[in-house]
Amino acid sequence: MKFFQIFAKLLASITICTPATAETLEFLCEFDRYHSPDENVLKSAENFLLVFKVDAVTREAYMEGNNGFCQKDFG
Repeated sequence: MKFFQIFAKLLASITICTPATAETLEFLCEFDRYHSPDENVLKSAENFLLVFKVDAVTREAYMEGNNGFCQKDFG
């Protein structure tokens, strides 16, 4: 009976302490030029960087900007 109690506690501690699996992918897109719709020309860009973060488990994608994150469609 004592063995069963110890085994049950050990089994409970193993199942409670199992690590979660998650993977986050990050895509950094750096641009050296951008299109100006007002002047209809390509202009040089400094520090024009788009950062996308994708959660591989939930398949949710977010774009990081200077105002925080916004959710994006991910196919």
